[in-house]
This record gives sequence, C-alpha cells and structure tokens, in this order.
Amino acid sequence: SILDFCSRGNVDLACKSLAELWRFGYSALDIVTTFFRVTKSMPHSHLSEHSKLEYIKEIGTFHIRIDDGSASLLQLSALCARLCAVARSES
Repeated sequence: SILDFCSRGNVDLACKSLAELWRFGYSALDIVTTFFRVTKSMPHSHLSEHSKLEYIKEIGTFHIRIDDGSASLLQLSALCARLCAVARSES
C-alpha cells in the first residue's frame, strides 16, 4: 500500500500508487481520511509510536489544507513526500 511505501521511505512508488488512486477518481479527502484510519491501525512492526504520531500530525495538516480548497494531486504527493521524510528520519 501507499503507506507501506512511505514507511520504507520510497517516495517514488508511493507517489506512483497515489497517482493511480487519483486516476481512479478518488477524492483527496477520501484518500487523506483513509490514510488517517490506516495509520491509526498500523502495527508497531511497520511504524514506531513516534513515527505514527508524526504521520497523524502530517495527515491532519494536509486534511486542513484540503478542506481549505487545495485538493490536488500535488498536495497529496507532498503529503507522501513528508511521510517518507518522517520514515527516513526515524531510520
């Protein structure tokens, strides 16, 4: 999944998978909401508790941006990049 790629720091595959969801017609709000739900339920083997909290913080920030009208693939790609950066800083 996209969050698995992000947790490994692989921004290219994460953005490619995200673009596929975008082409299928999912809205930015649907994607961000799903990211939040999946992140909350991710096991510790994928993401440490600290990284999980950072992911939730980043997802929340982008949720606000999307609610403000910036619902674009570019914003979602930036979210993937930020999540990958969190994972890389943890390593």
